[in-house]
Amino acid sequence: MNLMFFTVLAAENIDSGAVQAVSSSDFSHSINAVIQFIYNSLDPIVFPIAKLVLLISALVLLLGGILMSKNIKKAGWCGIATTIAVLFLFYLAPLILGLIITAAKTAGAGK
Repeated sequence: MNLMFFTVLAAENIDSGAVQAVSSSDFSHSINAVIQFIYNSLDPIVFPIAKLVLLISALVLLLGGILMSKNIKKAGWCGIATTIAVLFLFYLAPLILGLIITAAKTAGAGK
């Protein structure tokens, strides 16, 4: 048997009537549920990872101070600033998504 035969068999088994139309509200509801699931899954691990990265960045900053290295100090400060920014954005994500959803609903209602 060759590959072409298996391709034809696979194409014959596809049910083209299985795809159903979805309303925009159902689609947005399912997208919101997926985003909420991802957020709730990441929530317990984000803060411990952030604490670990802050600790490592503080140690890098301390090492840069001991070695009098400007570049190592910059790396430490960048690690601290990046971690704080990521935490800030992560915990504001529900608010930002809520504003986007509200704006989309308002724009859709205006039509």
